[in-house]
Amino acid sequence: MIDMKKLLFILSLLPLIAYAKAPEWVSQTPSDPFYYWAVGISPLTNPNAQEVAQKQAIDNIAQQISVNVESNSFLNISEVDYTYREEYQKQMRLSTQNYIEDIQVYDTYQDKKFYYVCYRLSKSEYKASITRKSESVASQAYQYLNQAQNSEADGNLIGAIDLYRKGLEIVEPWLYLDLVYQNVNVPVALYSGYKSLFDGLTMTVTPQTTTIQNLKAVNIEIVAQVEKRGVAIKNLPLIAKFNIGAGNITPSQKTDNTGKAHFYLTQVSSKEKTQLINIQIDNTIFHSMPKIFNNALTISQLPVQTVNLTVEQQNISLYINSIGNGMPQLVRQIASVLGNQNFNVTTNLQEATHIMDVATKLNKGSVVRQELGNLQEWTASLVILLKDKQGNVITQYNDEDVRVLTETDASNATAAQRATTELTKHFKRTFPKQLQTIDL
Repeated sequence: MIDMKKLLFILSLLPLIAYAKAPEWVSQTPSDPFYYWAVGISPLTNPNAQEVAQKQAIDNIAQQISVNVESNSFLNISEVDYTYREEYQKQMRLSTQNYIEDIQVYDTYQDKKFYYVCYRLSKSEYKASITRKSESVASQAYQYLNQAQNSEADGNLIGAIDLYRKGLEIVEPWLYLDLVYQNVNVPVALYSGYKSLFDGLTMTVTPQTTTIQNLKAVNIEIVAQVEKRGVAIKNLPLIAKFNIGAGNITPSQKTDNTGKAHFYLTQVSSKEKTQLINIQIDNTIFHSMPKIFNNALTISQLPVQTVNLTVEQQNISLYINSIGNGMPQLVRQIASVLGNQNFNVTTNLQEATHIMDVATKLNKGSVVRQELGNLQEWTASLVILLKDKQGNVITQYNDEDVRVLTETDASNATAAQRATTELTKHFKRTFPKQLQTIDL
């Protein structure tokens, strides 16, 4: 027969017995020369107590691991800015923490309030895993290094820069390790290859100088050729832009298999007598590189070539023949705009080399009814014929049925003034561009 008094006494001691059996590691984290040890703890009130305690223990082990910059690593061999080096040393610790393998659960324990877990990691096994990782990283990156060098030798610098980028992305988290493959320090070779990729690059342009006349149609081909130590550089994006002056030129072109890029100058809109067009490498090709290498890298001076453009001024005398004359202020505005376009406006028909017929029209329309008050609608038109002295039409400009509104009791003069304002804005914006497409 069970003695109930004894049973109740034993049951009352069970919690004390359970808590008394808490392992030593709960209160004192183990320590020895062969393992990294860590204990994680989380209150049982947390529904994810086990996961929280496990992460805490793993993070603790990661913090114990000494991350040293090896003697033949990229960081020791290459010249890296001190501020950048400090930033990267923080990053490399994170890289190592993310690569912890073979970590073991040594033991777990739970009391009335907390869940405990004890982890350990063999120092020798961890070192071996890092060695395996460095060998794997060096081998993978070496393949990109080899391909990049072959691409560079073939004159495909764009292909080479992409391959250098891929190789550098692989080694980036592990730059503190001695990443050597086939006796080649792979990160250093990748970095050096990228840094010197554009060394020895030369560019020539044809023509180097050219002359045009203002108010003459332009269609000039400019050829840029890029080489590196006698090898034509293909697929390289070049950009052309005015350094002094303004106009239209093909903005971006890639070199072909002969290393040539063809640009076309189709308009000169500036009145500068001497204008310069720069042709250079489009530096956006470097934007895809890993940030750490762009921070540490000063690219060699890239070649720039300049085309000198001389603009000769023509003596063009223009007689304006006003037709309709419903808007005399508009005719004066047109004369002012043309004067800024290097026309000499004259009132002497015999002296003129060109004649411009300016026909204007202003028509009163219907009343537009609105809640806040009625308005009067008007339509205005401007037609221009630019002719040579023999009467041949060179170009025609039309701006018809332009709508303006006035008060219902406004005079014709008020309507003409508003129409003049609108037609002048259109003319200033459109006609100078039209002039650049014709040959005077």
